[in-house]
Amino acid sequence: MAKRKKKKVVDETVEPDRFVPQEKIRAKTDNTYEGVMVASREARRMNVHLKMLGTELDRSVKVTSTAIDRFLGDEVYYDYKKKSEDDD
Repeated sequence: MAKRKKKKVVDETVEPDRFVPQEKIRAKTDNTYEGVMVASREARRMNVHLKMLGTELDRSVKVTSTAIDRFLGDEVYYDYKKKSEDDD
């Protein structure tokens, strides 16, 4: 029987703006996709606002990271559209 080599365990810390566990998003919404969509729409809104102010190039933190933080911190209000009879 061949000996198995032990894998090296690399202790890498994940930067918060690069990876968000699905469990954190599911804690806020039932569906991960919905959470990502809410955060992406918030990032778009922030981009438009910053472009209107002319300060979009001055940011040291990415807008998407800020939008995800705002979503996870319950700072973003979102609501579902009611389904109309024409959408069937």
